[in-house]
Amino acid sequence: MRRQLGWILMVALAGCQSRPVDVGPAQSSAVVGTDAVAASLNAPPNPHWTPADEAILGPVWRGDNDKGQLYQPLWRGGAPALEDYLYAPPDHDCRGQKGTVRIDWDKSANTVHVLVKYEHLPAHPSAARTDGVNYFFNPFHQAPKDVPDGTYRFWIIWGHITGTPLNFYYDASTLKLLGSEIDYPNGPPPNAIPEPFPYFPLVCSQTFNMNPDGTGSHEFTLQYNNVGVEGGAFANSIVTLIPQDLCEAAPFQPNISQLRPYVPKQGWLPKDKGVSWDEVLKGGLNFDTTIDDATTQYPGGVFPYVYSGISFMSGAPVTQGGVPRGSYLSVPPVIQNVSPVIKPIPGGDDVGCQGFFVDPHVTAPRYCEMAH
Repeated sequence: MRRQLGWILMVALAGCQSRPVDVGPAQSSAVVGTDAVAASLNAPPNPHWTPADEAILGPVWRGDNDKGQLYQPLWRGGAPALEDYLYAPPDHDCRGQKGTVRIDWDKSANTVHVLVKYEHLPAHPSAARTDGVNYFFNPFHQAPKDVPDGTYRFWIIWGHITGTPLNFYYDASTLKLLGSEIDYPNGPPPNAIPEPFPYFPLVCSQTFNMNPDGTGSHEFTLQYNNVGVEGGAFANSIVTLIPQDLCEAAPFQPNISQLRPYVPKQGWLPKDKGVSWDEVLKGGLNFDTTIDDATTQYPGGVFPYVYSGISFMSGAPVTQGGVPRGSYLSVPPVIQNVSPVIKPIPGGDDVGCQGFFVDPHVTAPRYCEMAH
């Protein structure tokens, strides 16, 4: 019974994934009604903030999987993950904070060009989390608790729901998580229970900073046939949300179970293990801009713990029309396939905005012991 949890989670999440783009050259998934947006897409990417960046309110798609464009806004808290800390600036004033992302892809040229822009963001963000309140140590995602001197990083996350799930191994005696098949490439450890779960690949940019006035932009180009991190040192990593103790997992009810972030112990896959951009599109896109430590550098410009868990400006074109300002896409109701999946950000998104620990499922009742 308990081993069916992974399959239930996989089926539930599959229902929220987008389909291949193939929208045609003149169609979009959001009607914004401005000449500025259309004119912007007809021109080369512009790293400066423009009237189109100010006007756009939802994702706009053009073209198909072989050659096309996506242009959309990024808002504070649009698409954070479970246990992310949604950042708020020290003065608790979130007015005017906005970003945009434009992606132009061309299979024949083997390019995926990404441009992100922002305004009214802190030039030097910092974040201090409180243990047991908005930070809980996680042996399978050892991101730092605090970022005293921060910088920014942009993420592309997509689904892998309808493909082959990843096997996770649990100790048959204790029911505790041991790791995934990525962590055990030579086969499962002794006395292990395999449990299949869906997962989400993700790639990122190098870090970048804002200007003193709070504006900033960053652009980079990926290979269409081998999508990896900016700079090409690695392919992708993965994240998923799973129980670390099967005793705290309720069969058929992921939403009342323990669900915690997991990333592989090795961090990133080798650079020749990337996927093609059309597979990324078919998986359904999410974007995030995180705050990262600016003082520590690792080979390839990425961290071994993968992502910081401090989310700021994000968006979810996987949802039709995107996520509006002042709201966030909540993962638990998505898993359960119940409304509402888009919820208001606690504390709002203007003067008085607050940090927010997103949808924690750190612990759950010990269901296996209740059965006796």
